[in-house]
Amino acid sequence: MKIEQKVKQKSMMSTQVLNVKQKSMLSTQVLMPQMAMEAWTKMTTLYQMGMKRNLREREKGSPPKKAANVRNSQR
Repeated sequence: MKIEQKVKQKSMMSTQVLNVKQKSMLSTQVLMPQMAMEAWTKMTTLYQMGMKRNLREREKGSPPKKAANVRNSQR
């Protein structure tokens, strides 16, 4: 009789551990897409800002920023 109780206790403990793992998996599955979306929007807005700046500078007729020139000279 006592052996059966111990087996039941062990099986209950293992399900508790599994539940904790499942919860952590669920939280990462929920959070990751949100983080990815935030990174994506940040990246696209920064890219768009850079494109707008380049367009403005091209309209003025001034050469692009030095960072672009440094990158081209290394090729």
